[in-house]
Amino acid sequence: EAAENLVTIRDFIRFGVTEVPTFILPLEPVALCDAQSCPTSRHVKVSGLVSIESALEFISRNSKEKDAKQIAEQWLEKLRNKS
Repeated sequence: EAAENLVTIRDFIRFGVTEVPTFILPLEPVALCDAQSCPTSRHVKVSGLVSIESALEFISRNSKEKDAKQIAEQWLEKLRNKS
């Protein structure tokens, strides 16, 4: 499964990224930006010098968002089955 991602300054602004690395886990489809707006989808984020696996584990254990645990665990399963 290949995914092409392009991170722009608009993404930093719309998700409130103030430090790197920051991992964003969308909880719903991320809407595309247009010339007038760049809507923020529901999401959780983790910042700090951690691996993506550690970030997903942290979200799974600590997020107060309703469906974050399930989504994080799905991504963890995909990540671990690749190795």
